[in-house]
Amino acid sequence: MTAETIPQHMEALTFANEVRSALAAIKAEIREDGPHFGPLRVAHLLCLPEDERPPALGRARIYDLVKACPRWGRHRVLRLLAPAGVPERKTVGEATARQRQAVADALDAAVRDRLTRSERMTFERQLRDGG
Repeated sequence: MTAETIPQHMEALTFANEVRSALAAIKAEIREDGPHFGPLRVAHLLCLPEDERPPALGRARIYDLVKACPRWGRHRVLRLLAPAGVPERKTVGEATARQRQAVADALDAAVRDRLTRSERMTFERQLRDGG
């Protein structure tokens, strides 16, 4: 079959699989960053302008991204999202800039006391450099 004859439902399945794989890779990076740096990576991803975000990130639920952080369970994530006015099912693409910033600030505050300034600066430099 050529590209012109591929049925629409097969193209949709291929696209959905690509999105799922990309989101799984993002969540794996968050988990690898550990309990201190994982929330900082999520905060960084939430603050990215739309044109700089990975394409699949707009379809990710904010809840799922935060829950991918080690030591962040359902209740802790919901306690973080509630003051920001972010429902459990809200995606990054659907959230307003204010909601994304509120969640990023809350994540930042949650780990701020556990990191030294040099650890934090090193990690932020890695994020800026594409690490």
